[in-house]
Amino acid sequence: TIWYAGADGSRVEQAFGTYRELAQRSQSFDAIAVMKPWQPNITGTTQPERLVGQRVSASYFRVLGVAPMLGRDFDSSDDLQPGPHVAIISNAFWLRRFAGDKTIVGRQVTLDDQSFSVIGVMPPAFENVMAPSAEVWSPLQYDMSLGTAWGHHLRMIGRLRDGLRVDQVRHELDTIAHAPVPEFSRMPWASMGKGLIVNQLQDDVTAGVKPALLAIFGAVILLLGIASINVTNLLLARGTQRRGEFAVRAALGAGRTRIVRQMLTESLLLALLGGASGMLLANLGVRALVALSPPGLPRVNAIVVNTRVLVFTFGITTLIGLIVGLIPAVYASRNDLLTSLQLSSLRTAGGQNLARRGLVVIEVALALVLLVGAGLLMRSLQRLFAISPGFDTAGMLTMQVQTSGRRFDQARTDRFFAQALEAVRQVPGVTAAAFTSQLPLSGDDDEYGARFEGDDPNLGYNVFRYATSPGYFETIGIPLRRGRLINEHDSADAPQVVLISESASR
Repeated sequence: TIWYAGADGSRVEQAFGTYRELAQRSQSFDAIAVMKPWQPNITGTTQPERLVGQRVSASYFRVLGVAPMLGRDFDSSDDLQPGPHVAIISNAFWLRRFAGDKTIVGRQVTLDDQSFSVIGVMPPAFENVMAPSAEVWSPLQYDMSLGTAWGHHLRMIGRLRDGLRVDQVRHELDTIAHAPVPEFSRMPWASMGKGLIVNQLQDDVTAGVKPALLAIFGAVILLLGIASINVTNLLLARGTQRRGEFAVRAALGAGRTRIVRQMLTESLLLALLGGASGMLLANLGVRALVALSPPGLPRVNAIVVNTRVLVFTFGITTLIGLIVGLIPAVYASRNDLLTSLQLSSLRTAGGQNLARRGLVVIEVALALVLLVGAGLLMRSLQRLFAISPGFDTAGMLTMQVQTSGRRFDQARTDRFFAQALEAVRQVPGVTAAAFTSQLPLSGDDDEYGARFEGDDPNLGYNVFRYATSPGYFETIGIPLRRGRLINEHDSADAPQVVLISESASR
């Protein structure tokens, strides 16, 4: 992934002009692609439905290294303006909406009141990590001559050429960023003055959840260790009771290796039975959690007990079975024949007693680590829930409305929003209502380049823009620090006005 470096070093989405320049100047990639969110309405078949999709450059699927299982991929002629209205759909959407019809390629579907030709269906194994919920893709079709004037709103990915390392790519892109050429003019907010941020796609996708997953994995390992120590102690105790049996076997000619093999076999069988029972319960639990998951949860279909999980479980079960059975087996095989026959089965040898005490100490220590970790986690969650998001969430309901297609020109769109807003305000129990282009903390960012009066003309800032209706700040409960709020007089014919956040003012 390739990000624009903001003034504070943060990751910022790319401008289209930056994509054009890197695609022409960089020699490190087999292909570079950009994408942006797209939420078209599909009509004309059964029930109208709002889809989650992406507008992508023609090389998008080639960068990800996957091709449609039916039909064809996008090519450069699809990504021109004006260009053909073509779309590729996901396998899940193909099965859900079209019942897996193999004649889907070439069929026309209506998206946002425009007819699109379906040219491909993605394979079922394709997991679109850039937008897990996406079901439809269409070419970006940007006018190449307008690229330099557009703000930061695109995500960029690239596939490295064979043999190149990420640090080599970073060096090349830094060189390009700090060496502008006349062929590619740069706007102040896309000057690449701070360079570019290059990460492995896997690191980018997992960065937000990796620490939590590692913590959970560590807790599972500790719990597995405690359970294994418990079983080891039980097997030691049982081995003590069976000393007479082992002595008789030894007297009949059984060697130490045979006794160890017998106990390891018993331990391994016990571990496999426990592992099989655990897998059965895990499968039922995963299905229950998936069924109870909230709608729209990304990649929920990937939460399964698959072959890799089974192989890992079999391997770890076998390993634990051997480790757990090895200690009791070694102690049992060390017993002297005459001593074992003379000792009562209720008495415990000193060495075994010492080993069991040591295991209990380790078990208590691991349990203490788990308890302390759980307590710290609960404390962190408590503090997290206590953080104010900066607005009042009590009694707040949201809905999404999209007006797109040929039926909705600007005048009709403005009229619809005004009428809808007034109707919502008349609903009993509604005290305030407003429209906004994005919800706070939704991750749906609209980044713009900005420059303040009196600043250096070559200096630009990246800001998040929210287009709102009058009454938005009163509805969401954001206090005004200075100046005035947007009101009904701030129409399209009036001078344009903006409010800035307290952080932007600093």
